[in-house]
Amino acid sequence: MTELMLKLAAFLAMVIDHAAACRLDRVFFPAFSKVYVISRAIGRMAFPIYTFCLVEGFRHSHDLRRYGGRLLLLGVISQLPYAFTLNRWYLEPAFGEVFPADPSRAFRNLNILFTLFIGLVLLVFFHKKPLARVIQSKGFAVFLLACGGFAVYTAEPEFDSRFRRLCTVLLLASAIAVALLHVWRKHLALRDWLARFAVLVFAVLLFERYPLAHLRCNIDYGVWGILLILCLSYAESRWSRALVVLLWGALFYSSLGMPDWGSIRGTAAAALLLLLYNGERSRKPHPKLNKAFYAAYPLHLVVIWAMVIAAEGPLTQLKLLKYYL
Repeated sequence: MTELMLKLAAFLAMVIDHAAACRLDRVFFPAFSKVYVISRAIGRMAFPIYTFCLVEGFRHSHDLRRYGGRLLLLGVISQLPYAFTLNRWYLEPAFGEVFPADPSRAFRNLNILFTLFIGLVLLVFFHKKPLARVIQSKGFAVFLLACGGFAVYTAEPEFDSRFRRLCTVLLLASAIAVALLHVWRKHLALRDWLARFAVLVFAVLLFERYPLAHLRCNIDYGVWGILLILCLSYAESRWSRALVVLLWGALFYSSLGMPDWGSIRGTAAAALLLLLYNGERSRKPHPKLNKAFYAAYPLHLVVIWAMVIAAEGPLTQLKLLKYYL
């Protein structure tokens, strides 16, 4: 199985999942009640494959700035149709209410391209040697101390979970340790890894499901998505990549309570596809084909949005649109 086949499989799984998330299964398959559950399980294949393609793109890209810029630009472009399709429930009033409780959540819950972009930034930070000078600088130690102080200042002890309190303590302790090792000029390798660890913990605090009090933007899959990207970057063989995806799926879809076996099966199917991947990349990829893959994400959201409008009527969507305008 080539990389092109992996991308096509991930794209089809994503379209099926997003169409079911917008309940288009009721329009096309009204007599089959299990279509929704099956479609969402199939959709769980998409994210692990896309994260693997991101890691492969990081390893082989000749211009990471351009690569990251494309992801960020498409993420911004895709946010509006994403808000009115996959986040549209935040824009609708709850039962017995006239206005939605918090319509801005539809636009503060960011789409998957922001997750991939943040993952790419962390990959550069963890793997690229030119950044070693930045990590070893005293200015970076001061920056980490500032991040630790900011995390403590914005903490809410009465409402924070144990996980957030633990991350705050780990961030502050790591920043102080990096600063002390800078002063003592000892254990330089330990200092560099502690600096990377502090950045990862700060990213967790920023982008988990319940982020810092003054930074309310969430990314799709949260810290679990970032961890999958970083773990896949260290997995070299096919078996190790498949094992990482299997463990990630089992832990992630069991972390919110009862295990979601449909999603775990979908993740297992993604691990199987990665196991079948033969490492073959297109030697001379056609530029139009690459552009088509980049444009596929916002375009499929626009198409699904149009189908939702056709199914529910334009008046409903205009009422939702006023909360954005």
